[in-house]
Amino acid sequence: MAADRLLRRSARSYSQAGEDLIARFALRELGIMRPYYLDIGAHHPTWLSNTYFFYRRGSHGVCVEADPKLNRKIQRRRRRDLCLNVAIGTEDGTATLHVMRTSTLSTISAASVSEYTELGRRERREVQVPMLTPATLLREHCTRKPNLVSLDIEGIDLEVLNAWDFDVARPELFIVETLTFTKQRQLARKREEIAALMADRGYFVYGDTRVNTVFVDERAWAAT
Repeated sequence: MAADRLLRRSARSYSQAGEDLIARFALRELGIMRPYYLDIGAHHPTWLSNTYFFYRRGSHGVCVEADPKLNRKIQRRRRRDLCLNVAIGTEDGTATLHVMRTSTLSTISAASVSEYTELGRRERREVQVPMLTPATLLREHCTRKPNLVSLDIEGIDLEVLNAWDFDVARPELFIVETLTFTKQRQLARKREEIAALMADRGYFVYGDTRVNTVFVDERAWAAT
């Protein structure tokens, strides 16, 4: 009976591999109980979501999803969040979103589409969407500095992180996809260049699930 009660009280993860629970533990250590989040490449309101766990516990933030159909789903389910139907890139303007049949692979990166096609993944359609830089996104749509940023944008994560101004907005925690996609998981490669960039910006690896890496700001951690 005690085990049953413990199971009922245990936290449920909505992430791909428990990244939200890793983030919750780190944020609690930092004294942040209800983080304001920015979910770039949100994809779905609940499934494989790194932020829905926090939404269910009273948090809110900004969800960015370039696919219009998926963005509408997020809007319907997550009314407290600001849901933006835009792509994030290195310049303001418009972008072509390649909507893949495997929706988690949709991307504005033509190079990624070529790689996915070689692996047998097909494109469903193309959609023109507005594109914002991280600076424009933060300035015009975030009411304050995010505590948590989830980044999963298929092929351009590194470029967006390179464009991020850490002097202007320095989140305590990032969750970033750091594993390349492949049909054979043993051939997948960790994107060490992302870890190197984050280390250069003063973030350390708090946790890694192979698919995603959780980075924590060294300054914020040292101040606790």
